[in-house]
Amino acid sequence: MTAYDLAVALAKELQSTLKIHIPENEIGYLTLHIVHYLEKYQESKQKVAIVYEKNKLIGNLLERKIAQYFPNISPEGAYAVNEMEHIPSDVKTIITTIQIPKKMDNRKIIFISSEVTNEDIRIISSHLKRGLLENYLKFQDFFFLKEASQYELLKTLTNQSGLEPLLGSIIEREQMSSTNIGNNVAMPHPFEAGNNLDLRVVIAVNSQKIKWGEKMAQIIFLFVPPAVNKKQSNDFFIGIHDILNDSAITNKLIEAESFDQFLKIWNNN
Repeated sequence: MTAYDLAVALAKELQSTLKIHIPENEIGYLTLHIVHYLEKYQESKQKVAIVYEKNKLIGNLLERKIAQYFPNISPEGAYAVNEMEHIPSDVKTIITTIQIPKKMDNRKIIFISSEVTNEDIRIISSHLKRGLLENYLKFQDFFFLKEASQYELLKTLTNQSGLEPLLGSIIEREQMSSTNIGNNVAMPHPFEAGNNLDLRVVIAVNSQKIKWGEKMAQIIFLFVPPAVNKKQSNDFFIGIHDILNDSAITNKLIEAESFDQFLKIWNNN
C-alpha cells in the first residue's frame, strides 16, 4: 500500500468518524505528512548487517527472520565472511553466526545461532536496548556530582549541561509524580520539549544517595524530548528502563569512575 493509498483511507475514516468533508487537494497534504512520518520512522531504525560463513541462503534466511522479529531493525544486507569489506560504513552493528576473524573497529558484534532461537532473540533484544544509550549520550553530557538534595542536583546538572531554561519544567514534572524508578535511579524530564532535533540524554552519577520522591537515587538519567519524533523518547525510556530494573547493573554503574568505564559496564552486563 502506497502513502497515497494510506492518505485516501485515512481521509475516508476521518470523514466518516468526524462527519466532515475533506477536499481532494487535502489528500495530497495528508500524503506528504504520511511520507514524512514513514521516512522519519525508517531513519530511526537501527542499521545492521548479517554475516554468514558460506551459504548465502542461510544469510538471506537470517536477514528475513531478523526483519520479522525486530521491526526497529533495518537489515542492510547479508554478507559472506569474505565480503565484510563491503558492509556500509554507517552500519555499526553486525549480527553473525560465526566467529569473525578480523577486528571490527567501532562496531558491535552480536553472535547468534543459525536457527534464531528464543535465546538468540533475547540476546539481540538486550544488545539493541544497550545500544540506545550510546546512540544519544555524549561525553560532554556525563557528570560526576557531589550534591546533597534533589533540587541542588537538578540545578547543577541543568546549569552544567546548558539546560537551565528547562529547570522549572523539570521541577514541575517532579512535583506531579516522582521519576524515581527504583534501584537508586531517577529519570527526570521536562514537560515541554527542548529545541534539540534529537533526543538528548544527560547523566549524573552523584557521590552519595539522595532522597528522590519516596526513595533514594544516585544515578540520574535526565532526558530532553526532541521537538519532533517523540517516538525516540518512548523507545529510549522503555529500552533502558528494562535494563535499569536490574540492581546488579545499577550497583556497578554507581561505582564507575569515568565515562568510558560507565559505558563499559553498561555494555558488558
